[in-house]
Amino acid sequence: MDDPGGAVWYGARRIFAFALMIREGIPADEAEPYLRQRAWLADAARLLDRTPEALATELVPTMLRSGAVVLRDGRLHAAADHAPVAAESLRVPFPRVAGPGASLTEDRTAAGHLVRPRTKYAISPGRGTAPRGARLPDEDGLARPQGLAGQAGVAW
Repeated sequence: MDDPGGAVWYGARRIFAFALMIREGIPADEAEPYLRQRAWLADAARLLDRTPEALATELVPTMLRSGAVVLRDGRLHAAADHAPVAAESLRVPFPRVAGPGASLTEDRTAAGHLVRPRTKYAISPGRGTAPRGARLPDEDGLARPQGLAGQAGVAW
């Protein structure tokens, strides 16, 4: 990467703009305190060799000057077109659970122990991945079932 600092700045601007979209803006006088409380801002500040306070103080005026953020009725808003986020979607506990016993990010046993994520792919060392039961051409061009590690398959 040619400009790691530029990438960090880009990420910080994007995250803050998305936060403004999600929250339908925030009062201008609460922007810096809001930013100083964000873990992502502390990480970005560390990577930019700044304090979180200095980065929070610099981020808002930078985004106002660039036009990425606008000030309307005392509130900062993201300037990009966006659809409002329904307030009830923000009141979901983290991690977001898709139903009783289901998780979008991980599986847990009834006792709450983390279970290794399930996958429909089998990994063959040196051979890439393929859906279990897929028929792939082998070295001789014939289609053979591809599945568990160690079975015949084509090198990808």
